[in-house]
Amino acid sequence: MTTSGTRSPPDATSLAERGAALLPIALGIAVAVIRLVNSEPAGPAAGPLDPLAFAAVYSSPGLLALAAARRRPSLYLAAGQINTILAFTSFAGVTLPLLIPGGMALISFGRHAGEHRGKIADPLVAMICFVLGVASFVVPLVVHQDPRCVSIPGGESCSSDVVTVFEAAIALALVGATLLAGWFLAKPPPDA
Repeated sequence: MTTSGTRSPPDATSLAERGAALLPIALGIAVAVIRLVNSEPAGPAAGPLDPLAFAAVYSSPGLLALAAARRRPSLYLAAGQINTILAFTSFAGVTLPLLIPGGMALISFGRHAGEHRGKIADPLVAMICFVLGVASFVVPLVVHQDPRCVSIPGGESCSSDVVTVFEAAIALALVGATLLAGWFLAKPPPDA
């Protein structure tokens, strides 16, 4: 608060904004490392694209939050929504920490809502990014099951679902579409 009673704008690098961006990116990298290190022999049919696809999907809310810092506050809302859904995608609870940056992103949206208007309304931008972001996980990585078995010394290793090159490429394309849609739809007019 200033002495005149008007509210000063929040610091552009607040803890909520930094956390909303950096925590999902760090978790995305961690998920990729976990996938890479703990793969079964029947494991990633997509080779290096498998962990890269998972890293991109889980990091996408953080990348949206980074873009939101460039006068696109509606992307904080999208990042918060996607983080909340992705937090419940692992039965092991590894992704539950995404609830924290999800809340940080929603707080950041609340602080900056209405400051800059994009080409369309903020909730619509967030909904488009949300649908594309969730699709980047569900469509290529969950919907189609690819059971696979390989022979290993002493037996056989099977997996109920592997990520193929095609599925990983679709996930990466949908993450790219999420980021591009958010960037261009939330872009404020030049006179703003």
